[in-house]
Amino acid sequence: GVTLTTADIPLLFGEDQARYLIACTPAQAMALDHAASAANIPLTRFGHVGGDSVQFGTSTAPLNTLSTLYRTAFAAAID
Repeated sequence: GVTLTTADIPLLFGEDQARYLIACTPAQAMALDHAASAANIPLTRFGHVGGDSVQFGTSTAPLNTLSTLYRTAFAAAID
């Protein structure tokens, strides 16, 4: 699962230059925080991975339901 504290899809997944969405372990996040701070690079945490649901801002869905939808939607659409 994943929990993102914002539902701003363009902010999270836009393909602008010099904007990156990074997934890392908590230890790597601490190191990244320190490196970004030392280099005067803005860094914002938007959430964490894990669990059995997907949350974007205030919208939540069970991960197993989304997985089933992802795996079956195309076949259902062409039947």
